[in-house]
Amino acid sequence: GPQSWHELFPAACAGVAQSPIDIRPERTIYNPDLKDFALWYDPPKPGSRMKIKNNGHAIQVNTEGEFYFTNGGLQHVYKVEQFHFHWGSEDHMGSEHLLDSIAYPIEMHIVSYNSDLYGDIGEAVTEKGGLAVLGVLFEVQEQPNPVYDPIIQALQHVKDPEMDKEEEIEAVSLRNLLPEDMSKYYRYNGSLTTPGCFETVTWTVFHQKQKISFGQEYSERLNGSPAPIDAINEDIPEWIQDPLVDNFRPVQPLNNRVVYRSFKLKDIYAPQLTYNIQPNSQPEPEPKKTGKVATVYSKQDNNSANSVHISFLSCLIVFIISLL
Repeated sequence: GPQSWHELFPAACAGVAQSPIDIRPERTIYNPDLKDFALWYDPPKPGSRMKIKNNGHAIQVNTEGEFYFTNGGLQHVYKVEQFHFHWGSEDHMGSEHLLDSIAYPIEMHIVSYNSDLYGDIGEAVTEKGGLAVLGVLFEVQEQPNPVYDPIIQALQHVKDPEMDKEEEIEAVSLRNLLPEDMSKYYRYNGSLTTPGCFETVTWTVFHQKQKISFGQEYSERLNGSPAPIDAINEDIPEWIQDPLVDNFRPVQPLNNRVVYRSFKLKDIYAPQLTYNIQPNSQPEPEPKKTGKVATVYSKQDNNSANSVHISFLSCLIVFIISLL
């Protein structure tokens, strides 16, 4: 399985710029050149279909219509080829990338190739900078996300470990699969997370998560159950015949690589301010914000303004974040 790919494929999967990685936001570097993405795409036409298949290591969906993106710190235009999912058997695992050492139950990869320089993904896959992958992490919520229903309903038809077994599903808008906020993301150079692990990928991992309900997530787990014995093809390698669940590769060493972010840490970390209000003071009005710190005023019996004490730790946090 993924845990032993570096041993099964030492020439390909034991490099020094492998993916996935554990992204530690406080160890990343802010890069103001990582601007918003520009997207060009054709919305799905009524009645159009997408093909979904089990490729042996993930559920892959081939896109319908053309979808291109650029900017976002990229020097070329990239064309989306397919997207696929990695998930776990429990809530605390499933994603390939970790965010601050935390795993999420599902991760989606939108795989694209450099269409400025290469005619198809086959030409681009072995070339440095030939691929760009958009990574989306998922959180569990109470309400189902209807965007993903066609994909989840088709999983039961492609769960058997037969390579290239395909089903057709109702076409979905790829833009709807992406986070609403695409402006906050992490960027690093890495590899494909499956053999041959080519170190040709410009990775983007979005900070904002997509949502999926427990019922939808549980359906993915059920559809990753083992296939009947008579459905196993003896010609398929043993590592592919495993149930299609926990199909995530462990994080790889960062080595000397640098991970960049498109945003300042203060945009995602709200400092927790503590106030020391004297007893018996009257209820405070709504805070009046002055700059980055909210100042609260309250009246004492002598009508003098009550001092507000902000903890030293909070001041230190505000100061540090203001420098990032």
